[in-house]
Amino acid sequence: MHSDCRTEPNSIETGELCERIPSGHYESIGEVVIAVNKVLSSADLEEKIVMFLDTNRRVAIHSGTKTSLHVSNLLVLQLEFEPGIYLVRQCKSSVNPSYHCGIHLKYVYCDIVEQQLIGDVVSPLLRIVSYNASVSHFGQDVVHILSRPFYLPVMKREFETIEVDLRTHSGEPLPFIYGTSVIILHFRRSNAKSELDLFSLPPTQTSIESGQWVHYKPVSSLSDDAPLEFEVPGHGDEYVDLSHTLIGITACITWIKEEENAILYGPVNLWLHSLFSQIDVFLNQKLVTPPSHAYPYRAYIETLLNYGPAAKTSHLTSALWYGDTPGFMHDCINNAGAARRRVFAADGKEVELMGHLHCDLFNQEKFLPNSVEMRLKLVRPKSGFNAMAARQLENVRVRITDASLLVRKVKIIPSVLIAHSRALEKATAKFPLTRVDIKTVTISKDAQRKTFS
Repeated sequence: MHSDCRTEPNSIETGELCERIPSGHYESIGEVVIAVNKVLSSADLEEKIVMFLDTNRRVAIHSGTKTSLHVSNLLVLQLEFEPGIYLVRQCKSSVNPSYHCGIHLKYVYCDIVEQQLIGDVVSPLLRIVSYNASVSHFGQDVVHILSRPFYLPVMKREFETIEVDLRTHSGEPLPFIYGTSVIILHFRRSNAKSELDLFSLPPTQTSIESGQWVHYKPVSSLSDDAPLEFEVPGHGDEYVDLSHTLIGITACITWIKEEENAILYGPVNLWLHSLFSQIDVFLNQKLVTPPSHAYPYRAYIETLLNYGPAAKTSHLTSALWYGDTPGFMHDCINNAGAARRRVFAADGKEVELMGHLHCDLFNQEKFLPNSVEMRLKLVRPKSGFNAMAARQLENVRVRITDASLLVRKVKIIPSVLIAHSRALEKATAKFPLTRVDIKTVTISKDAQRKTFS
């Protein structure tokens, strides 16, 4: 055991004395205490300092009022004193001293492992490795080969790097410069065919206990021109699955002048999203979406380019997607898509629509924590924008008779809730978004070319 101690006075007038304990192997803490007392007795001190073991086998210091003792970092670990303090008067170690610097166990943490309860805290523990500290001495190399871990739940679906943290049983980082262990990390990756992996199971999701769909009605009135507003409170122990949020609308088309009902009219393509010109999303009263009046154009372009014929003829029809005939986009007579849409809304019948919201926040997979309140404001477009007629379009009125925001809420296990709560005290949640910006450019009638920037 190689240690040193030094004494420092309280006054500046007295000089500093530095003494070193002789190097060598000590059989017990008692021998260390005897060696320290020999050094202290031979030192020229104004007041004597005595170190001893009390009845509970804890190290104690007895000194006067003018002299204090400062112990090196390594000896502090062995004697179980608090590091960095001066030992004065009646000072005693908090627990029994550790002859082997307290390194009996090694805790291996990994950032991809799911949080689990350890004592009164939660942490991503991968493994606990025990050492035979009684045969480990200063300067000795210890080689420990870890076997492959058994099935462990993970909290990351995708990752590029893996962080491994090694700590002692007291939570301190495992020493690499001093101590009774020298750790060398060897990482090896092997690749075997899945047909030969006979002893592993596929990963099982355990962080989410259950999920349910909750219907929220608008907090505003369903008038012709007023925006629709929804509020999703942020309380309880449930998170919000943003990527599965749906909007449900019941709407109808009416003709102002009854005597002109014979005129052909109907809804435009992708009628659900043409009912709104802008959608604002607020999180805890803060606007997180850029202002834009081009929401129906974004929804139309994303639906047109991102889905194939199978989707457009199946689930997208719930938003009333029926493609217009090329060359007759604004024609109500020779347009096959307009004719199919007109059947649903003929004679003022109500049409039930449902679909996903085309907003940046709802195009990512991360959940919204339970402490965040979400509010949506859906702005209505000008009259006649979302309808088409053979003539006299100004007489067409679109009314929304019912509206619902369908939110999927998921119940998270308590250990993850506690871990997120503690993490949010030190850092903010990160939501990577792919921003979509739609700009309006005016092109003159006789222009031969136009440069977009």
